[in-house]
Amino acid sequence: MGSPLLRAALVVIGVGSSVVGGLGAQAPDSSTRALRGIIEGLPPAAAVRLGVGRERWTGRLARSSNDSLTLNDETGVRKVKLADIDSLWLRGPRKHQGLMAGAGLGALVFVALQLTDNSGLERGARARQGFTVILGAAAIGMLMDGISDPWVEQFPE
Repeated sequence: MGSPLLRAALVVIGVGSSVVGGLGAQAPDSSTRALRGIIEGLPPAAAVRLGVGRERWTGRLARSSNDSLTLNDETGVRKVKLADIDSLWLRGPRKHQGLMAGAGLGALVFVALQLTDNSGLERGARARQGFTVILGAAAIGMLMDGISDPWVEQFPE
């Protein structure tokens, strides 16, 4: 072999490739352990959404073992290896943030109508008009809550 610089470069490349290869070999096992930890913490029959390659399945967790889980979905029972799972989502709680925002905005408009109305309407009519605005804004907020996606990605982190 030629120069000492060439030998040193080959040694660095060899060591670097073995380190990268070692990391690649460890990654699937550590991700399977992380996924297993998440699944072990789930309550029985938890609603889950799994991603395996280009396929997505939604169902209820039936049971799990060290290397797989069983999912009950609309097609029946499906057994999936943990190492094959690319992503896992859990159904999150509905927080009703749209409802709260709509009701808050409606209340602000209600107050503004009560303080600045120059239409000549009596106070009772303005109050009914304001309550209609509050209910309409809250209904729009509920609609927004209904169409929002309740799934929260848990894996990969």
